[in-house]
Amino acid sequence: MVRFGRFAVPEHVLIRILTLTPRIPSILRLSCVSPYLRRLCANDMLWEELDVSWDTFSPDPICNIMTDQILTRILATTFRTLLRKVVLHGCAFVNDWTLHALSRHSFNIHELSLDRHADIGPDISDAGLVVLLRCTPQLRDISVGWCPKIGNASCATLANHCPHLRSLNLAGCCALGDLSIMNIADAQCGPKLERLSLRSCELVTSDAVFSLASRCTSLTELDLGGCERVRGQAIVEVLNSCSNLTHLDVTQCHQLLDVHLRASSTHFTRITRLRLGYCRAISDQGLKDVARFVHAMQDCDLRGLRKITEASLTKFIYEARNLQKLDVRGCQGLSEESLESMRRSLPNCNFIYSHVN
Repeated sequence: MVRFGRFAVPEHVLIRILTLTPRIPSILRLSCVSPYLRRLCANDMLWEELDVSWDTFSPDPICNIMTDQILTRILATTFRTLLRKVVLHGCAFVNDWTLHALSRHSFNIHELSLDRHADIGPDISDAGLVVLLRCTPQLRDISVGWCPKIGNASCATLANHCPHLRSLNLAGCCALGDLSIMNIADAQCGPKLERLSLRSCELVTSDAVFSLASRCTSLTELDLGGCERVRGQAIVEVLNSCSNLTHLDVTQCHQLLDVHLRASSTHFTRITRLRLGYCRAISDQGLKDVARFVHAMQDCDLRGLRKITEASLTKFIYEARNLQKLDVRGCQGLSEESLESMRRSLPNCNFIYSHVN
């Protein structure tokens, strides 16, 4: 028990409170107050997470004053090999040498985030990521979104050294092609993979998606937004094979046609979040076929579908009774009167519409 005036607090409660406090710099500063707090702040539970990511709401984010030297010293003296989660999202100081230093303390890491924040963030390539991935056999969740220098070597290493992988974000990694995705699908982690984002991976084609459909049958979330080379038949195959799929994003997949929606329409009974924005070939017929099976739908994006009209959208809204969000901006086949009528018929739904595309 620790006494604060008239109050006494169990030590395990204090440690629980400290786990909600930023490790850097708050706990490091607190450890300098007294010998007791230094011992308390050395508890292993407090040093399982390293988070110096970009904080949009902070006037002076900690990542702006971090350097490789500071991070290396902190890793050696406090985190050691206790790390379970590393979040370096938007950290401009991070480069390949940072990943080399991190690799010495990464054996127990389960979650790793190295995303870029707009144009700010880690400047990393295969040279650093390959070294780090070889030292993370327990890795389950990795995000390297919008890191354009990541290539096939990193994906091959990921496939060979991370058998427990469950979540993978490769959004914006524009250098990746079919070979990278096929390596991951054919690896030991392939059948266990649950969440995968390939948004804006413009070199990915239908061959890679067919490989995912045949091997990654445990997928619950798949993002193919901006993968314009993926044919509609490959998306149908994913819906047929991945029986647990609930989130699907095929924004700007222009080769997705009405006939493909009809062929896979029965599988939309389990989809709760759907993104069909700017699939310009989809018309009323395709949307009507899907509408019969959207009872579980909660979030739907139909932006830019210029061929759909009031007839199909009214049917879609009638069947999707659990809808919480619907975006129909840029659907120029809908009149202002019909949109206003639909908005009134969905009092519990965030209905977003505009005639401006």
